[in-house]
This record gives sequence, C-alpha cells and structure tokens, in this order.
Amino acid sequence: MSDLPSNIGAWQRSYAEIDNKDFGSANFASGSKFKFENAILLRVLYSKALVCPESLKEWINDRQMFPAARQSQAEAAVMGQHYEPLLRIVKKPSKNWTLDDFINSGSFGPFLSLLALIERNNTDEEEESAVRYVTTPVVARTRLQQPRRDPFVIPIKKSTGQLDFAGTLAGEMDLGMPSTTESAELPLSAEESVSRYERARIKVQDEQTVNQCLINLLLPISWPLGISGNVDPQRKAYIFVLQDTKAYEARVDGVITHPNNKNDILGFLEVKRGHRTNEVRIQEVAQMVAFMYSKNKDPLRIDDNASALQRSWLISMCANELFITIASCNRPWMEFLGTGEGLQEGMPELKPENFLHMKEYGPYLLSNYHGLLAALKHLHILLHPIS
Repeated sequence: MSDLPSNIGAWQRSYAEIDNKDFGSANFASGSKFKFENAILLRVLYSKALVCPESLKEWINDRQMFPAARQSQAEAAVMGQHYEPLLRIVKKPSKNWTLDDFINSGSFGPFLSLLALIERNNTDEEEESAVRYVTTPVVARTRLQQPRRDPFVIPIKKSTGQLDFAGTLAGEMDLGMPSTTESAELPLSAEESVSRYERARIKVQDEQTVNQCLINLLLPISWPLGISGNVDPQRKAYIFVLQDTKAYEARVDGVITHPNNKNDILGFLEVKRGHRTNEVRIQEVAQMVAFMYSKNKDPLRIDDNASALQRSWLISMCANELFITIASCNRPWMEFLGTGEGLQEGMPELKPENFLHMKEYGPYLLSNYHGLLAALKHLHILLHPIS
C-alpha cells in the first residue's frame, strides 16, 4: 500500500486518481475496513519523523505539547530512582534478561516480562515464522466470543487415571523436557516453573500480549505524577457520522483521560502484534477521524470562542516498537466533516487548515536503552498534560 500524502501537492495527485469523488456515497463500512481512498476523501495529511535512539537530546518538535519547561521536568524524572532499575536492566540484551531482572525492576516487572516474550518471539530462530501484520475483526476481539484456549492450561484427559503434569507441560510448551515418571513425581518449585515458562517458545497469537505490555508500561509512569486511573485499557468505540447517518465505527484499544477530568479523553491506544505497516496507519487514521469528530460532537455548532486548533494524540505499540502520533486540525476541517461539500466539484482549492494533520514519531525500540529512555520522556509529558 502506498504512503499517505504528507503535503497538499501529494494529496491532490492522489485525489485525482480516485474514480468516485462523491464523499456522501463513500463506502466506509468500518474503521477496520478503512481504505486509502477514504483517507484521501477525508482530507488527511500524514507525515513521519524518524526517532533515532541515539538522538536523546532531540525532542518531538512540538513546542505546544512539549514545551521546554516540561522537557526539563521529564528529563529529571526519568533519570530518577523510579526508573533506574528498569533502565539498568534494559542496557543488557533482551536475550539475557532473567527472572531476577523482572523482580528487580519493581513496578515495571510485568512490562519487562511481557516485552521479553515479544522479543523472543520476534528473534526466534525460525525465520519463516516471522511476525506479520494481521487484521483482527472487531467481533473476534469482543467478550461475547468464546476465548481461545490458553496454551498454558493443561487439559485433563478423563481416559487416564493419573495426570502426567510434567509430560503434558513439556508437550504443550516445547521445553525439550523428558517425560518420565521421576519428573512427574517431583513437584516444581515456583522459580523452576517460571524459568521453564520463560524458556518456552511463546507465539503471540493475538494482540492481548502486546496490549498488556503497553498498559504495564504506562501505569507505572503515571504513579510518580500522583495520577491514578487515567489509563483505561477498555476498548472504546468512536462513531463518525456522515449526513445524520453512521458512516463507520472505529474501536481503539484503550484511552488516556485527563488526570483532573475523567470525561476529557486526551488520546487513545492502539496495538498490533506485528510490525508497523501502512495498513496499520490507515486504520489509525480512521480511528483519529472518528475520535476528533466525537470530541466535537456537532462540527456545525462549534462555539465561536473555541480554540482554532484542535489537538490530540495516539500511542501505538506494534510488536516491540512504540510510536507516538500527534494529530491537529482547524475549524474548517471540522466543518467540512459535517457537510462533505467541496469534493464533488473538481479539484478544490484547499489550504493547510482544510486538512487533518497527523505526524508519526518513532520507532522507539523498547528493548533498547536509548529507545526506551526517549519513550519514557515523551510518555511522561503526554500522561501529565499542562492544563
């Protein structure tokens, strides 16, 4: 899939190639089925800024969201005692992380443990089983569906009189542990059980592992700020309405609320089990459009005194990499969403304020010391806004 246009000239070229330019008849279907041409019709410009792990002194170039004073505060906080064990451990290659490292990292232990599972899956010797992008249907990720059997739940066979705990465990987890009566009779200590679990070949079969890993990173970041409960992992649906009819529904994997106002949602979370692709970006465009639309409810009745610039952001975790995307729009784009007028009559003469601007920063490689340090600084500010 082609890259989304990053400027008006590129957008005009993409727009000229679209056969059906009737905004009102666009078949959006759902956020997960959003297409490249849908993003063009909705006037989205998307740019990417590479975050180099070694460029620790380079902050996201957005002085409104990352002012100099807040940068200094984040610098001091991240180099403090709370993060010291985590950063010290991440200086080691992930393949050398141990159970003691998870314990010694304190509140970041669950994050580090899950990241190790993701890392070992991505660096598995079986190259043909590399992680790929997979679109998970919305219905498959709801609580109404019967959960997939946990590969670590040992099935009990009624036909046998005795449960071979060690043999079944070895078969399920491919530990290379011989199935003998001696091993079955010897109970495993807690440390041995965890150690064998870590050595197992963990295959990330869905997005839950990545989702839990991201949540377990964000929560301990908020605690030193005196914030509790503003990281909500529940999947929330946002609806984009076109001409009084639901155009599509987009679900996100979590939301971040303002620490002083739980009804003020600052940004949202999205996770994928595979590495980042343009298909993922297209889906996030659908989510951001619906999210920005929902924040303003009725674009045609925006208060005249409302801020001229609407801003929001999303945090994405794709496998072991984190991305931050900042979105901004002006009132003309919000008013356009309420009518859809202007695209049916030839090439429109548009200005920057007629577009939704999305800028992606990343990747932050979370298993790399420099990548994690940069991510912690930026997340520290996003989780604790100025006002």
